[in-house]
This record gives sequence, structure tokens and C-alpha cells, in this order.
Amino acid sequence: MMRWILLTTIAVALVPLQALGQQGPEDFLHEIIKADLLGDPSPRIGHVRFSNPARQAKYDKAHIAADIVPEAYDLTIDPLVIVTDSKLVSMRDEKRCVSVEFGVFARTRGQGLPSWQGKRGREINIESRQHSELIRYCAVQANGQWMLLDPPIPRVRKDVVVAAVEASLADQEKIIAKLKTNDPRAIKNVTVVRESLQRQLDTLLGR
Repeated sequence: MMRWILLTTIAVALVPLQALGQQGPEDFLHEIIKADLLGDPSPRIGHVRFSNPARQAKYDKAHIAADIVPEAYDLTIDPLVIVTDSKLVSMRDEKRCVSVEFGVFARTRGQGLPSWQGKRGREINIESRQHSELIRYCAVQANGQWMLLDPPIPRVRKDVVVAAVEASLADQEKIIAKLKTNDPRAIKNVTVVRESLQRQLDTLLGR
């Protein structure tokens, strides 16, 4: 199933990427970081590279599959670091890297959605102590384009993740309201998904 970019109730307005050949590495990396904070994976798509040959081979294989977009991430099911703020840190000695200091609020555990069979979905863990972490983003050129080298797990703003989970939860409520089936497994499956999303939202909001 294709990993479509999640549409939330937040209107995300990003400056379109220029032709990568005309961009410097810092401009390219700033677009990646800005988009991640807003929960938009589109600048990553088709523009990542791994220094580990095995990881690169796995990525290349996934990228060939017509129904897979390996760089895309969904704000309700994929691994994320949820942040409250960010600050660019000057690194004069690194021409193709930038470092960003993030205020970490929470991290996710696991991936995907739960099911009626007992499979657990992604959960959110609030950090016991709010702290900052420094993350380095580096670019490398390949085929005349800038690529994000060894892409860090996306750092997304807390309010963006809250809005995404709220929107997905509202969708599940609509599905349950319209569901007409004699199969109790289908009803149970939608119910456990809704409960998982509700747990994530309650955790984010401290309820």
C-alpha cells in the first residue's frame, strides 16, 4: 500500500524547492528541516542516500517497487521525534552539513496501527525530562542533485502531530458511524484503531 503524505487540518505553506542544481547544500537541508517540522515528507522523496551499502541497497529495492514511497512518513503510524522548538546552530567547519538543536517533547515506540488480532500499534512516550538534542543533517551530491545523507528520524512539531492525530481520529469516528457489516471483526478492528489514536492524543495532551 502506498505511503501517501498525510493531509491534516493544518494548511502547510512551503516555498517550492528550486532546481536542486541551483541550490546550495544549506538551502536544501533547510527545506528538509522546515518541512519535517511541519510534517511534510515531500522534500525527502527521491532525495535520500545512505552511507551504509546494505541500507542503500534495501532503499533502492524499495524505491523500485511501484507502490512504495520509502521516504514518506505518516504522522499517526510512523516513527517520529515530537519537538516543541528548534534552533539552527552554526557549524562553520562543515560546508555540507547543518546542525539543529531541538527541544524534545516525546518519542514514538513501534510502528503501524493495531488490529483486532491483538497487534499493537505505534505508541507515544513523553520524555521524563524535557531536554534539547543536537541533530546533524548532511547533504551529498549524486547525479547533479543534493541528497539527504543518512536521513535522521523526522522531528515534527507537537501541534502538527496533535492536529494529525485529531484528524485521523475524526475519520475513524465517521467510519464507525457508517459501518454496516455483520462481521464483528471489522467493527472490532476499527474500534481498536480508534482507541489507539485516542491513546496517542491523550498522551500528547497530558490527559
